[in-house]
Amino acid sequence: MPPGWLNFWFAPICVAMTLMGSFRVNGHRAFGQVTGRFAAELAVKKATRMGTAAISAFECNHVGRLADYVELMADQGLVGFAFANDCGANQVMAPLGGLEGRLSTNPLAIAVPAKPFPLSLDIATSVVAMGKVAVKRNRGEPIPLGWLQDAEGNPTTDPNGLKASPPSTLLPMAGHKGYALAVIIEILSGILTGAGYCKKEPGPDLQGLFLLAVRVENFLDSEVFLLQVRHLTDYLKTSRLRPGCSEVLVPGELEWRMEEQRAREGIPVDLLTWEQIEWVKRELGLLDPLL
Repeated sequence: MPPGWLNFWFAPICVAMTLMGSFRVNGHRAFGQVTGRFAAELAVKKATRMGTAAISAFECNHVGRLADYVELMADQGLVGFAFANDCGANQVMAPLGGLEGRLSTNPLAIAVPAKPFPLSLDIATSVVAMGKVAVKRNRGEPIPLGWLQDAEGNPTTDPNGLKASPPSTLLPMAGHKGYALAVIIEILSGILTGAGYCKKEPGPDLQGLFLLAVRVENFLDSEVFLLQVRHLTDYLKTSRLRPGCSEVLVPGELEWRMEEQRAREGIPVDLLTWEQIEWVKRELGLLDPLL
């Protein structure tokens, strides 16, 4: 986060309406999850009344998991879309055919109403999110081949490659498809929002966020929609299984199950990550001196 970020914890979040159903949110560098939730709740409020809403957010710190925002919309009978970039910072993904970082991981998320959980997609446009690399690095484990290329374009399993000099780069997912998605998301969440985009001079380590919300009942009775979504997911699960596979999952199901499990059993955290959390707490004066 930028220097002095803590000073913005209580900064007001400002909203400006541009056209009917379109709103710009200035996060004033508050915690990104605060700005992200505010923007998502605004999308719910406006789309519920107007049918659709488009929300952009700038001056926004890291918003975390995009699925949280679109699932919030889906829980209110809306189809939710979210796109985010890093405002020109964290240029860790190479363009297709390139060797140098020119884009961030530029994630996207989409969720639709369904029972017992929203069907939800949340993916980076790189082969893997940066956080997955960080987990491997903290655990001292090699990364799988295909995640990173070194500075010469060779596959590497070194989880420290992103911090090497010259650095390794993340590859776009699915080749040209992931690269094209990343470019479009850079434009939607970086340029359209005014938050900042990738260029030679790296931008601030912030995020641009672009949200869309669409009320299902604009198009179809909500009960009919839910019934047909259930018919679709049930049908997907009737497929014969490939060898070694135990079941067919639908988007968001694995994460929903994991959330249920973590709520019961707790969240495992590796030692290095826990030490990093304690270091931040110590820096902020939040660590219990008796521990």
